[in-house]
Amino acid sequence: MHWGNHQFLLGVEDGWQSQKIGGGAVPFKTEKGWIEIYHGADHNNRYTLGAFLLDLENPNKIVAKTAEPILVPEEIYEVQGFFGNVVFTCGVVADENNVKIYYGGADHVMALAEITIDELYRGLGV
Repeated sequence: MHWGNHQFLLGVEDGWQSQKIGGGAVPFKTEKGWIEIYHGADHNNRYTLGAFLLDLENPNKIVAKTAEPILVPEEIYEVQGFFGNVVFTCGVVADENNVKIYYGGADHVMALAEITIDELYRGLGV
């Protein structure tokens, strides 16, 4: 199968995502667009989660992005483990205003964090 038509969407930037970025869960649809939860690594190899909003009709266009992470490694199981100071997205379930983010911690556990879509919108500035 030939996929073709690859397009640049997002790259590393100064700050919390200055070294690496990556997805995990598929974007989910909201009234304001598609939200993608992704991870970024900084110069200290600390992995955190952020979000960006894609245009509802043209998901090749980023409408907004969180300036700060929405989840950072703080708990012992996120800070200590096979690869410490790491949280990375594995799955997302959006149910009305509640978003459940299933994520890996320190490359040795799975965990669950919850945030509302309204909180995500505030972080995205929309």
